[in-house]
Amino acid sequence: MQDPKSHPGDELRSGHTVKAFHGTTLERAMNILRVGFRKSLGVCGVGAYFDIGDSRSAVKRAIEKSGDALLARILEVELHPGNCIDLQAPEVVAELKRWQKDYRQQHGEAVYRSLEFSLQKELYLSQIHPDADVAMLIDTSQNHIVGMRNTQHIRILQIRAITSEEREQYDHSRIVS
Repeated sequence: MQDPKSHPGDELRSGHTVKAFHGTTLERAMNILRVGFRKSLGVCGVGAYFDIGDSRSAVKRAIEKSGDALLARILEVELHPGNCIDLQAPEVVAELKRWQKDYRQQHGEAVYRSLEFSLQKELYLSQIHPDADVAMLIDTSQNHIVGMRNTQHIRILQIRAITSEEREQYDHSRIVS
């Protein structure tokens, strides 16, 4: 049982299995069941991306990807973290800054600036932490993003449709924003 004061990010950092959510379309969900998660380049480098804590962001992504809430799906999964890198941990931030400085010196400022943010993270992780199974980032809106670099550490619990409550919350958030 998770301590009510703890946060799923704390659980993941300490190596505990956490429940996470992935929003997608019905078609893609069926493909994930057949062949597994496909990795893509994102804010935590290359990985399969999940939200921890709650499913609100996954619901939003699923509806936006599908274009229709009836075709949207949420995959509820367990993440078994293995070696987890917290991209906002002070020591990692300092290490990343050193890597950025070294990269600029070796390749030039123009080359460094041509790299998009996600690619910078991927180069850093692949060069400095090649054994990382997970990279995590908690953004300013408190959206808890986890990039599973090693997709063998993911277990699908269920694939479900968007509930009417979730659809109402999504519709309300669009009106308020």
